[in-house]
This record gives sequence, C-alpha cells and structure tokens, in this order.
Amino acid sequence: MQREGKKPLIRVALGPDNPLGDRWFGLSLPGVGIHGTNSPGSIYHHQTHGWIRLHPDDIPALFERVQVGAIGEIVYEPVLLAVVDGRVYVESHRDIYRQFSTSLETLRASADQLHLTDSIEWSLAAHAVREQAGIAREVTAAAHVAGCGEVACQ
Repeated sequence: MQREGKKPLIRVALGPDNPLGDRWFGLSLPGVGIHGTNSPGSIYHHQTHGWIRLHPDDIPALFERVQVGAIGEIVYEPVLLAVVDGRVYVESHRDIYRQFSTSLETLRASADQLHLTDSIEWSLAAHAVREQAGIAREVTAAAHVAGCGEVACQ
C-alpha cells in the first residue's frame, strides 16, 4: 500500500470486504498468521505479507480442528509427491523463495527415499515439474495402476 502512495491499513473491519476472510489464526511466529480470503483467485499466487492464505472453503474445517495452543509445523515444499489409493501424484509450484531445486532430480531423490521410483511414469513427472501449475497431476506408471499387477496394462 505504501508503494502505491496509500496509507497502510493497520486494521480491517469485519465483513465481506475483509481480505482476511472470516477467520484468522495468530501464530507464535511474529507477523505470521493463517487466514481465509475474500479473493479465492489469489490462492497459489505470491501476494502475501507473511501470512498464509487458505481457500474460504478450507479455513472453517481447519478452524474446527485446531485448538488454541496447538503445536504445528509450517513446511515449505515447492514440489510435492503423494500416493492416494495406490496412485502417484506430483504437484509442482514456483519456488518463489528460491530455497529448493525444483528439478526432476530432486523429485527422483524423494521417490527413491519413498521406494516409489518404479511406480512413476517419469515423462509425466517431468512435465508436472516443468509446468509448475500448483495442481496435483497423476504420474502413476501404467504397470502400477491398481489391478495391473507388475506388468503393463493392455
């Protein structure tokens, strides 16, 4: 706001125009909080002042599950690898803080550690890493799709 010649807001009134949405968690880290947003399209974009934005549909569930004083951990991982119902997914984001290598080699190292190397179709994984769309993409190797056993599906 200051760069735009505006007086920075210290407080924002409750209501639909509040950029923090309808819920906010203060954390023990100074200047950091978790909140919803009145602009869901801003999720997955680098537009924050040290706070963590959640989609307005997600913040109520978190708010119900977390108690005051709960201990948590904030993890920054631009490339994610997950297995859901036997299928392997890769999600890649831009490394806006330039903390990690978002390379395919980094993903291979994670896959090796999790014994998933043979379960991944690496051409699909390479595309997901390059794309950096912030969307989980299935990268399951055909031989490992549920019901296919150890041989490629026909």
